[in-house]
Amino acid sequence: MATLTVWEFDTADGAQNALTTLERLQKEELIRVVDVAVVTWPADRKKPRTQDAVTDRVVENFRGTRAELISTNLSADQEAKLREAFEDADHAPV
Repeated sequence: MATLTVWEFDTADGAQNALTTLERLQKEELIRVVDVAVVTWPADRKKPRTQDAVTDRVVENFRGTRAELISTNLSADQEAKLREAFEDADHAPV
């Protein structure tokens, strides 16, 4: 059964450091990470910045393959974001 956790850090790079730690622990097969989203709010920004680590890695690994998403069980909003990410990846230099 999956468990949802939400963490807050007192440093600007705390979330990124936690992601690195989670990735290491998963490689050591101590935990299983299903999905990760990192939200940061730089002091000079009006709104937070989000990063979906899993989507970013999937898109990165499919870059240049010209893959087309046919069907998902994602919400309409999630699917639209994924399609947009793949479209951007297809037009990025390899």
